[in-house]
Amino acid sequence: MNKKFLIDKSLSKPYYRQIAESIEMKIKSGNYEKGHQLPSLNELTAEYGIAKDTVVKAFKELQAKKMIFAVHGKGFFVSPEDNGNKLKVMLIVDKLSPYKQLLCMSIIEQFGLNATVNIFFHHFNLKILRSILSEYAAEYTHFIMIPFEHPEFEKCIEPIASAQLYFIDFIPRSIRKNYPGVFQDFENDIVNALADNKILLRKYNKLILLNKIKDTSIPFAISHGFSQFCTANKLPYEIISGLNKNHPVENAGYIISDDNDLVEILIRAKKAGYKTGKDIGIISYNESPLKQVIADGISVFSTDFIEMASSIAKMIINHEKKLVRNSFIFIDRNSF
Repeated sequence: MNKKFLIDKSLSKPYYRQIAESIEMKIKSGNYEKGHQLPSLNELTAEYGIAKDTVVKAFKELQAKKMIFAVHGKGFFVSPEDNGNKLKVMLIVDKLSPYKQLLCMSIIEQFGLNATVNIFFHHFNLKILRSILSEYAAEYTHFIMIPFEHPEFEKCIEPIASAQLYFIDFIPRSIRKNYPGVFQDFENDIVNALADNKILLRKYNKLILLNKIKDTSIPFAISHGFSQFCTANKLPYEIISGLNKNHPVENAGYIISDDNDLVEILIRAKKAGYKTGKDIGIISYNESPLKQVIADGISVFSTDFIEMASSIAKMIINHEKKLVRNSFIFIDRNSF
């Protein structure tokens, strides 16, 4: 028998409540349609090795909410009534940054009146993610998540993996299953962006990628694509994880992945009397409104966050499950 519900025996939450929340989530997400017959008490009791009274208690809780009803001699069924089922989306991101804020706000705007969207942060911490899902998952019909690298990540999301779960922005190398969503292809994106601007790159004696090590494999993918392109095109290059006292180097073109490093190099360039787009080149990662105005505008490599938000919202509203690569663009503001 395929498992219908998941019970986590390590949680302090009672088994009956876990079963009730799991059924409720499946009903709200549309996995169990109106009139759907639920597994019998005997099936659930045998499958999980729990007392029949535990399952009865879970079903009674759902009956009290008018989400299921009993038919004598046949079992329990999903209520045909509309219990106010509306899209309620849990948006789980890693941390707040200017571009993540843009992405989150764009997702909320794209859903409009079609859904309620609430934002949570996992901070690359499995314990925090477990706590969020354990406490709140049953309240939501759909889940949009930026995942992260961790050997236990897929096990952690098992309670919602069979529901309406979508990934955005990043797919970790450790993920083995295929999940729907919208992602960036960090390695190939930078290769293609550099190839499209090959003439511009040759303005400088050297290309320098300033790429900090973070909690995901993203920096490694970007670095690998960058070095691959520069080597193939015989362009002098360097990859650094931070600024030392010798930076910025005159007549070098910088590609910067972190906004704090961007601010620091702009401050140093101003002190040295370097003009961006002439004495040094700067391309920043990830578009934000601030980059349109600081230092007369900063050129960016960026995924299209509004397109990403639109794509994920349309998938959920239209009940689609597919994996889509998002557009990656270069916005030229003459800083390179």
